[in-house]
Amino acid sequence: MKNKNNLLLIFLIVMLFWKFIIPGPKAANDYPYIYPDALKEAFNLPSTWLSRGGEGMGEYGILTMWSWPTDFLYGLGGKLGLSFDFLERVLGGLLAIFIGVYALQKLLKKYDIEGLPAFVATLFYLTTTYFILLLDGGQFLIALAYSFMPLAFYLLQRATGSNLKEKLVAALAICVIGFFDIRFVYVLLILYLIYFLYELVFFSGKKSEVIYDSFKTGVIALLVYVGLNFYWILPLILTKNSSLGVTFSRLTEAQSLNFTSVGHALYLLQPHWFKNVFGKITDLRPEFVLIPFLVFLAPLAKKSKNLGFWLTASLIGVFLVKGSNPPFGNIYTWLFSNIPGFSLFRDSTKFFFLVALAYSVLIGYTARELSKRINRKLKLGNIKINIVPLILISYLILLISPVWLGKMTGTFSDPLYKDEFFKIAEILKNDPNFGRVFWIPSRSPLGYSSYIHPSAEGLRIVERRPFYVGTVGTYEILNFLRESPYMGELFDIAGISYVAYSYPDIRREELSDDNREYYFKFSDQIHNLDWIAEKLSDYPLNLFKTKENKDKFFIPGNTWLVIGSDRIYNEFGEDKYGRLSDNALIFTEDTYDARRFVNNEFINILDYELAGSIHGPDEDEFFYTYKNPLFLSSILTDDPKDNNGWWKKDESDFLWLRNFLETKYGIDYQEFSFGHGVAISEGTNKLTVKMNNLSGGEYLFARYLLSSKGGKIKFYQGDKLIFEAQTKIENNEEVTRLLAGYGEIPKQEFKYEKGEFVTNQVGKLDTQTPNLKIVTEGDINIINFVSATSYDDIHKQNDQLSDKRNSGRSVNWNNLTQNEKENIFKVENRAKVNYKRISQSHYKAYVEGLKKPSTLVFSETYDPMWEMDGIQSYPVYSFLNGFYVEKDGEYDIYYKPQKYVLPGLIVSGLTLIATLGLLFRISKKKNNTN
Repeated sequence: MKNKNNLLLIFLIVMLFWKFIIPGPKAANDYPYIYPDALKEAFNLPSTWLSRGGEGMGEYGILTMWSWPTDFLYGLGGKLGLSFDFLERVLGGLLAIFIGVYALQKLLKKYDIEGLPAFVATLFYLTTTYFILLLDGGQFLIALAYSFMPLAFYLLQRATGSNLKEKLVAALAICVIGFFDIRFVYVLLILYLIYFLYELVFFSGKKSEVIYDSFKTGVIALLVYVGLNFYWILPLILTKNSSLGVTFSRLTEAQSLNFTSVGHALYLLQPHWFKNVFGKITDLRPEFVLIPFLVFLAPLAKKSKNLGFWLTASLIGVFLVKGSNPPFGNIYTWLFSNIPGFSLFRDSTKFFFLVALAYSVLIGYTARELSKRINRKLKLGNIKINIVPLILISYLILLISPVWLGKMTGTFSDPLYKDEFFKIAEILKNDPNFGRVFWIPSRSPLGYSSYIHPSAEGLRIVERRPFYVGTVGTYEILNFLRESPYMGELFDIAGISYVAYSYPDIRREELSDDNREYYFKFSDQIHNLDWIAEKLSDYPLNLFKTKENKDKFFIPGNTWLVIGSDRIYNEFGEDKYGRLSDNALIFTEDTYDARRFVNNEFINILDYELAGSIHGPDEDEFFYTYKNPLFLSSILTDDPKDNNGWWKKDESDFLWLRNFLETKYGIDYQEFSFGHGVAISEGTNKLTVKMNNLSGGEYLFARYLLSSKGGKIKFYQGDKLIFEAQTKIENNEEVTRLLAGYGEIPKQEFKYEKGEFVTNQVGKLDTQTPNLKIVTEGDINIINFVSATSYDDIHKQNDQLSDKRNSGRSVNWNNLTQNEKENIFKVENRAKVNYKRISQSHYKAYVEGLKKPSTLVFSETYDPMWEMDGIQSYPVYSFLNGFYVEKDGEYDIYYKPQKYVLPGLIVSGLTLIATLGLLFRISKKKNNTN
């Protein structure tokens, strides 16, 4: 009977999910369709660098390498000739259903919940709005973790107080959860911690033994987990990387990504039900009110200590799911910022795992007790069924009516414009030349991607500085395509050969007439750009071909070390002074380690903005100020109330800060912050800096903004004023920014006064005085950093720069004639580069025809851990990798963390063999004993 119930349950769920099962491609926003070439590529060693998916420019990949075993299985299926359509169903949705039924039934049996009550509880667990939206959104790994969670918890419970075999099995179960999604190992451990503390209070007679055994279980689980995951843990430990953006760990994200109210948590109603559109919150729906009623009826119907544990777990889960929302939202934000690992849960809906599992067990209790007390049965042929489970099953089926009525928008539906997307895929497959596809705003679920034509999503590209500084305003975040005169040059060096713009999914978005008009107008504006060659397809999927794009490797004839902001991009283009692809640009204000380039003979210094300006320092001051800088943003928060009126903005907040300065103060701001953000003071405020944060010498330098709305910045040591900087300037240069119109919206012109950073010596420090005090006056003052340096370092840099000037390798843009400006960027002889792609993290480059030392540009996202023959890359154009080459030959380009993967994988393999071998030996010994 039990097996029949399980088969019937699986059959019922599969029938409810019929839209997912029927033939045809299935895709979702979080789970794009994978074409055969990309699918086969997953059959490979774990990669520490990823250029698949929507991040076609490449990104640091170690933090998601835990999912490699599942990726490998998909790749193996691709190698065996299995289609993605088949694999996503078998290894995704169907596997989650089968595992979920077995896992929850196993856990429920522990609490004597079997038969139809278990049927009801399991059906509830696998039809919650949270689980359904995981499947519909294509988040199959999370869905598998959700399905496996009951079994993992059951095995962990069983391991406590048991033998080594059970502890090893529990450890393997934890690892399986981690392979699906590492965050849910954390959720599992939270659940176990609740269980452990509850056991100590209500069940345990010998508390010391329980603590010791739980500790022993934890140690074994940790050893197995670390061993099996050593293939990514080793490169993570041995390499340091700054690719984790500040936005990941900022407290504000705990709030900005939290959409779940306490009502959603109590109703177990995923806030995006049922259209699954991020940010569009569903109101509480009255039909779900019966769920918490059924859950909290359990302790009234049956009192037990086990039931009390699940009731406790459900209440803690509800509290965590609501995140930073009321009531007591400050507790979640405190946990987020203070508890290690909690920053993984920017989106608190992940704690629906706890609520769903606890609710399922409690509903199982309720169904069992109500079935006992209400003994009415319905006769179906020769079968008599208790009416209580039948009513509950019907209720659960009705709750998810959008699924079986075909109202969903992801994998439970048919993708829109299927034929058009497959037509575009054929166009791209037939183009053998490397070229990225730029998707507006992001890659469509059926969008084609391969290693020859990676997808570069607009919403990710805009996070790179040369692109976001071209954005005008904050309403159209991707208008840099239209407004920046140099965008064709950037697309050229970024290797972008196609621009794809698909019509919005009308099932997920309610389009107004203005939205529709904007789509067609923006498409026309893109088509008319002078760097677009042709339009290959029309509505509903516009595909444009660019005139030029460089291959993944190319060699510019010139390399420039640019002093000043990246406004210099405006000087490049077909009708300007030169081509970006002929001139590698290294911005001194993009990296405070720019001094290392001064002695390189092949690099020329181009003083574009600051030197020669009456407001700026000379080149000597520029270079020797950057030793051991203290970025004031590092000692501030976003809230002025926390810092005596001072507040900070990170580099990732550039667009916000620029718009703020433009709209409130009429200042245009396009300055580098060395990636560390700035400190801001409006009005008269004081900031104290501890001297132990300043090391390197007795001469103090500061980098601050000059503008028409500035005033003064005073530097004190004790009560002694050591320098007073004037930050207000009159009649500053005017900057004009244009914004194209469409429809009835006219073209707009905005004029602002230019603001720019300068770096000056602001005094000589008394190293015996403990603190430095900074006082501001005026409407607004902005400081990037303060830095202390020594007399010897100053003169060392002076000597290096003097040599550079004397060699004729330094030029001042403002002193050049029109003809000289046209000539300095020109290149006549270009070296050729061929390359071989060995893997995502390894290339061979072959250079020929090189006449002088130059920069080899590698058009993947800049990361200093990219190395060529053991020498790390340097940033060119602020977002690509550059390598010094001085002669023809073969060069080996390798992502450094990758070299630790194979040793780690060997340890992982040995751990697996040892664990399975030990389990086999224990089982065999037990059988022999019996």
